Amino acid sequence: MLQRLTNRHAASSISLFIDDVVIFCHPTSSELATIRELLRVFGDASGLRTNFCKCSATPIRCDLEVTTAIDSTIGCVVTAFPIVYLGLPLSIRKTPSSALLPLVDNLARKLATWKAVLLSRGERLTLVRHLLTAMPIHILMAIAICLAILKKITRII
Repeated sequence: MLQRLTNRHAASSISLFIDDVVIFCHPTSSELATIRELLRVFGDASGLRTNFCKCSATPIRCDLEVTTAIDSTIGCVVTAFPIVYLGLPLSIRKTPSSALLPLVDNLARKLATWKAVLLSRGERLTLVRHLLTAMPIHILMAIAICLAILKKITRII
């Protein structure tokens, strides 16, 4: 059985994005076994099986005993926190500006490859603004960005 993480959150915390799933749970043997069983039942019902060789578990503020329990119950690689998920650095602390600079550089690289010569200047500007604005929005949904990084992104757009 799964228990609430805190009183402020729903009974379970999960993030789904295309073929990526993040499940937040207590690292107890019973909850880990429940997660494993839920994934098995989902696979039986849908035909979409979880490949635990491609999965990872990332304990947050856990000791070695818990890490061992996760490894033996779930049967996937155990990685250390903080991590990068969907291109975003995740941490229990505020993300430093230096960790976001690669995202800014990626934005600048994308702009440099667009050679829309068949579009007028106004059409190119519209394309750039719409597409490049979507990337920072993705980041802002997960992370609070400092003003210096926002200014760099705005300058690029």
